Amino acid sequence: VFSHRLEDISLAIISVFLCELMHWKRRAVNKMTRQSDTDFLTRLYNRRYVFTNKKIITLGQRQGFILLDIDNFKIINDKYGHDSGDEVLKAISSTLKELSYPGIIISRWGGEEFFVALSCHHRYEFIDFCNQLLERVRTTRVIGYQQEIPGVTVSCGVVFNSDYQGDFECMISVADKMLYQAKARGKDCYVIYDI
Repeated sequence: VFSHRLEDISLAIISVFLCELMHWKRRAVNKMTRQSDTDFLTRLYNRRYVFTNKKIITLGQRQGFILLDIDNFKIINDKYGHDSGDEVLKAISSTLKELSYPGIIISRWGGEEFFVALSCHHRYEFIDFCNQLLERVRTTRVIGYQQEIPGVTVSCGVVFNSDYQGDFECMISVADKMLYQAKARGKDCYVIYDI
């Protein structure tokens, strides 16, 4: 009887240990996945996350994509230092996070570029969001290394498509072309293209 009880206790201890080990492993895998999908500096999703989840991102029927680039970022780095450049990236990231919209996805695209995707019922809602984004960035207060950095703005390449067929790469390519046009028009603006 004693040996049966000892076996039962041993099996129970081993079962609890294995459950804890599986739980720890699941948490470790989840943490590694989060870290691989998140930009270290801004705590936004990264480009890898967007491309991995592009099918989910493109489910909306009325999809809007925005590629935005911080204007004159090289000048900011040269004039105020790279630490201040990092503060600009973090401040813009915080501003983007504050823009609430159902189903919004925001990521750091690379360097000083960011990606925003959202589903809107109407084109005018999307345009209103773009105007709000520009205005919020203009009023963002950025404190760099020991001083304020004035006049931080962004340029945006914008695509809205009410009949979107899921061609993610095409939408990104068009948004990128619109971003170059926004830069050519003098920055601190967006250029929209309807596919």
